[in-house]
Amino acid sequence: MSTGAKDLAGNPLLSAFSSTFTTEASLDLTPPTVVGISPPDGGTELPTNGQACVQFSEALDPTTVTAESVVVTGGGVLLELERRLSLMNRVLCVRPANLFPFAASTTYVLTLTPELTDAAGNRLPAPVESFFTTSTTADTAPPIVTAISPMSGATGVAADTAVTLSFNEPIEPATVHLASFTLRDWTTSRVVAGSYQVSADRRQASVIPAEPLWAQHTYQVELSTGAALTDLAGNAAARQTFSFTTGAAPGTDLTTLPTGASVTVNPPSLFADGQSSAQVTLSNVNRNGTLVPNGTRLGVTVVSTTFADSAGGTLSGGVPSAADPAFQVVTTLDGGATLTYRSLDLSDLPPGSSRTATVQVVSLDTADRPVRLIGSASVTLFRSASATVTSNPTWIRPDNSCFADVTVTIVDNDGNPVPVGTRFAVTADPVFAVGSAGGTMSGSECSASSINPRFLLCDIAYGGTLTVQYAPPTLSLLSGETRTATIQAAAVNTDEEITGVLGARSLSLRNDGLCTPQPVLGVAGVSPASGETGVGLNAPVVAKFSQPLDPASVTSANFYVQRTSPNCCQTIPGTLVMGNSPKGANTVVTFIPTNPLAPKAGYAITVTTGIRSAEGNPLANSFYSSFTTGLESDSTAPAVVQISPREGKTDVSLNTVMQVEFSEPMRPASLTAESFRVEVGAVPIGGQVSVGNGAQGPNTLATFRPDGPLAPNTAFTIRLMTAVTDTAGNPLEAEFTSTFGTATAGDLGRPKVVSVDPASGSLNVLFTAAVSVRFSEPVSPITVNASTFFVSDSLTGLRLAGGIAFSEGDTVATITFDNPLFTGRGYTVRVTQEVRDVASNRLLNAFSSYFSVPMASGTGSLPTSATVLINPPILFADGRLPTTVTVSNINRNGTLVANGALVAVTAEPAFSTYSAGGLISGSSVGPSPDGRFLLFETVGASINLFYTPQDLTGLARGQSRTAVIQIASVDAGGRPVNLVGQGSVTLVGIDSATVVANPASLPANGTSTSTITVTVNDREGNLVPDGTPVGLTVAPIYSVTTAGGMIIDGTTSTADPRVQLFTTADGRFTATYRPPTSRGSGTAVIQVLTVDLLERPTSLATTANISLQ
Repeated sequence: MSTGAKDLAGNPLLSAFSSTFTTEASLDLTPPTVVGISPPDGGTELPTNGQACVQFSEALDPTTVTAESVVVTGGGVLLELERRLSLMNRVLCVRPANLFPFAASTTYVLTLTPELTDAAGNRLPAPVESFFTTSTTADTAPPIVTAISPMSGATGVAADTAVTLSFNEPIEPATVHLASFTLRDWTTSRVVAGSYQVSADRRQASVIPAEPLWAQHTYQVELSTGAALTDLAGNAAARQTFSFTTGAAPGTDLTTLPTGASVTVNPPSLFADGQSSAQVTLSNVNRNGTLVPNGTRLGVTVVSTTFADSAGGTLSGGVPSAADPAFQVVTTLDGGATLTYRSLDLSDLPPGSSRTATVQVVSLDTADRPVRLIGSASVTLFRSASATVTSNPTWIRPDNSCFADVTVTIVDNDGNPVPVGTRFAVTADPVFAVGSAGGTMSGSECSASSINPRFLLCDIAYGGTLTVQYAPPTLSLLSGETRTATIQAAAVNTDEEITGVLGARSLSLRNDGLCTPQPVLGVAGVSPASGETGVGLNAPVVAKFSQPLDPASVTSANFYVQRTSPNCCQTIPGTLVMGNSPKGANTVVTFIPTNPLAPKAGYAITVTTGIRSAEGNPLANSFYSSFTTGLESDSTAPAVVQISPREGKTDVSLNTVMQVEFSEPMRPASLTAESFRVEVGAVPIGGQVSVGNGAQGPNTLATFRPDGPLAPNTAFTIRLMTAVTDTAGNPLEAEFTSTFGTATAGDLGRPKVVSVDPASGSLNVLFTAAVSVRFSEPVSPITVNASTFFVSDSLTGLRLAGGIAFSEGDTVATITFDNPLFTGRGYTVRVTQEVRDVASNRLLNAFSSYFSVPMASGTGSLPTSATVLINPPILFADGRLPTTVTVSNINRNGTLVANGALVAVTAEPAFSTYSAGGLISGSSVGPSPDGRFLLFETVGASINLFYTPQDLTGLARGQSRTAVIQIASVDAGGRPVNLVGQGSVTLVGIDSATVVANPASLPANGTSTSTITVTVNDREGNLVPDGTPVGLTVAPIYSVTTAGGMIIDGTTSTADPRVQLFTTADGRFTATYRPPTSRGSGTAVIQVLTVDLLERPTSLATTANISLQ
């Protein structure tokens, strides 16, 4: 409410007011009732300055507490009252207004009328009357505690003891509650849950704990002044505290009870349907670090205690404690035990919210009563989190004979599909979307709600998806008028009550709308994949569509490929060919370039909405994708790198998906349910095939997702047909098969790392060591790669290169490093949660450990820095020209090292992972045990050496690489320790070229010639060295519009016969061009190319034009 609100005199509201509230899942139709009145009916003890209080079963609507609904009369006189609500509007107290007292020794009648209502407007069922008589005097003295049981300071108190306070006068029952009279656990300061009672004479108040008190535990009793316990006159008792300690059962030796335990719940989150379960593992049960003996008894609970709040649930695997049934008693074996936790059915949870169940492990006395909390772990309980709602069509004619297909997909808090049979509600009425135009929902797996007719109740299918139908209302709309109907999917509890909205989708209602669902046309996959690199020059572009196309709409204006670099943007000539797929005829479009693609060039694929389905529906959205070519055509067949489940694996869970990782990017249109099959007895099962990114790159991971759970105790065969091809169209060399067998149930448990070698904290690891991690169950090797399992240098943070191998049934993964480890430093092992088991359950927790590699024995003080000078710092990278490297001022903390001190030198990727490599030479004393380094002895705190780059002939125009000369200290064994200095050499190739054609115009007669003179420079503007190879062509490689002709000098490239090769002398060469015989005019484009050692073109250096007449 804003300050614009005014009273009758025109005075504005003092300040703006706002308040929030949250609705429940259901309607409140229950009226409030009176649960207690003080003084009681017929009471005679109320002081003249006292008050009469009424306790209600629920909160009242404060606006209904009026002079008409709450009345007190005495001696036939109606009293003017002060009426006050407290305790969340559940307690109503009245007394005479204006500080007047009640009259002495007078009988009063308190009347409550049905005008009193709760917040939902439910009225008091019937009038309530209560009589009380005042005493002769006022009472201004606070109540005093005269006794406490148990006594303050008492020990050995029984676990089932109630706490009772006695007072010197009657107390007001409405003030005896959790906030005024509190029993707390001394250790945690948490309140002990319980119920409160007041004696008939109102001189005693008791708290009865809801659960037995823990053994050998101290508890505190507190009377608070914040929400005070009062007498009948409202005088507050003074703040007081008392304490007592419970006893332990006879024979309990507190010095032998466990003090700690590790608790793991797997999985740590569960769908709260009352059926999902998790394994609870207790381990490392110890007393002060020493494992307890076998047979040690422990208590385990998931109820709320003074140590933790908990949503509850069910534990099995032990026996109920006779002393406290809330606990299961288990006995240890090898310091551990295992139980099973089953979730609650929390169908009332609003979408996206969660509850936490806390598994608490306690030590026990000899009577199995809990003594101390020694470990705990949490389980997150959730329901449906969100829904994706789609509609086909999205605009519909407002006629109830029309309909749309509405697909609802519901996921949980972890993004996984909710279980089969999960109930949800759907409506088009204005419920969560207040402006919805309404309509009718229907579905074969649905029924009308019995308590809320606006909603249709449905049970979700496998995969968390269900399709229902929507029929719009019949509306008379004006031309151009649009109404909106919003399909709202909602969560529902077991009582059919709506708990919250999951998701929604709006449809447009208009006169020109569709009347039935129309298949939505989209691009289902493309090859080359977006972002793919190294694409073969012979690769076609293949797009797979979601439904058959109208061939007449598949034209070069609607489906085309452009080269985006170099020289953007040239449309590539080619042919469009229609093909078939399991989606139907004319669902695949293949673009075959007229000429091979250009090397190391960027390309873009564009498909416009001009493409239409066979029914005439346009492509839903324009499609764009890009890729980059490699250096040559691809004729190598793809191979299966890994498969999950592994060949011959048994006990595969029923919720497993099948995955295949390929050696190179594949063509999605070739991977279908016909070419990637999962069979039982040679009969394919139903499922969906998708292609995505894997460790080998885009389109390298194919997934088969069954339409339902796998059959138990069944043998399955994964079959890949030779119709499966890579991007260039190369098929598998042979049909591939792999077999596995299923278990009897699904798997929701998550794998975890149980050990690592070297052990975390190891200090004397060999520099040649490998690193292994052991998992609690077999993992999918497809998910274990360099991004999910790696080792990094703790000093630099750089990840170490190496290969990963698996053993012991895929429970052990081992990294073997490409190079030795540096000594005198630490390393960190990491495993991310993206590692998954065969059922795709993520790793329970990310894992990390640390180890270090020592320096060789006898290692003395090592240098800490050096100065590196390289002359020249820029080299033409043809592998022939060296540069001089001078390393001086080699020192330790400013003090020059002695003659003969050893240092190691390399240009390979070592301390600098991006170094281009090359050869180090000079007066070396020999190689280091780390073969990347040469050892040198210092003279005058300096060394001199030479660096020769690799032959990087073929660097693309303008491209450069960097070689980093790295100087390292070494231990007594000659192994590198730390980087003490470095310098960089820039390696360059051809940067520019000029072309002169003489003459620049020729008749297209096939006999005339032009002399082509080419001058080639590096990045510094210098002429390139003699013998530098250069390519020349007039074929449509980088220019798609060239008129062609012939270069009649040089030698023909073995890699690409369209290219003639030349070598420079004084940075130049000449060639002769002969035009084609042609009747028309045109332009021959002379293209100067960089080429590599294999005679493959790598880039376009420059062009020149010759006009043909």
